[in-house]
Amino acid sequence: MSNMLKKIIAVILILLIAISILTIPVTAAPYKDIKIGSGKTVIEAEDYDTDDWYDTGSDGSYAYRPDGAQTEYCYNFERDDAPDDNYNIGWSADGEWVQYTVNVEKAGTYKFEAWLASAPSTGGVEIFYDGKSIGAAYAEESYDWQDWGLYSAGQTAMTAGKHIIKVEFTANVNLDAVVVTLLENGAAVPGQPAGLETAVIEAENIESGINTNIDVIYAGYPAAQDLADSDKSYMLALTAAVISLIALGGAGAAIVISLKSAGKIK
Repeated sequence: MSNMLKKIIAVILILLIAISILTIPVTAAPYKDIKIGSGKTVIEAEDYDTDDWYDTGSDGSYAYRPDGAQTEYCYNFERDDAPDDNYNIGWSADGEWVQYTVNVEKAGTYKFEAWLASAPSTGGVEIFYDGKSIGAAYAEESYDWQDWGLYSAGQTAMTAGKHIIKVEFTANVNLDAVVVTLLENGAAVPGQPAGLETAVIEAENIESGINTNIDVIYAGYPAAQDLADSDKSYMLALTAAVISLIALGGAGAAIVISLKSAGKIK
């Protein structure tokens, strides 16, 4: 094989590798380790996954974190379990959403509630479990942006393991937290004794990741997250192919490595 042909093959392969890397789905990592088990789990709104959110506006502030949905200091005096430095998501609009990666430690039926406040009394959220709607909650008795109430959104059966909880805003509303409570025979299971650690999901905490396009946000769903390790292996193999081409001129070996990594051959 002539040197010119080797160079042409190398350029083509490098271009194909670059395109493959750019089109690999981006998977986000949880902002916090959220565990759901016996009793009650409070998911703080501001602890949403990094790069797994959709926000249409640029108004508001970023009191808790500099990315994602706008947050502000929260004055929810109705919450006995609120952290000392409490925040809420604000300046929301219809269609915006945030999501949380959670680890369910005990399978069962869970009740979902949301701490909401809305000046028009019409703001609300719809909550999803792995893409399926659990139900909606509305701030029906709220008359101010810090006039908080705990509103029911429905219940669903959850299996043990990693799952995605998504909160979509159906109208302008402030969200302080989502409360997830395990049910037994239709009744809430008592909370954990004082002194035991409980899981809290802060809305402003987005999972860490790399995302340059809002259209690939849904890569945070479980099916895509399961591919995270294979994606990493794929990228490493592609890098090895480039090194092989440049350093050793092994065009054939590089092609085999790339095809094996992509699952085209065994």
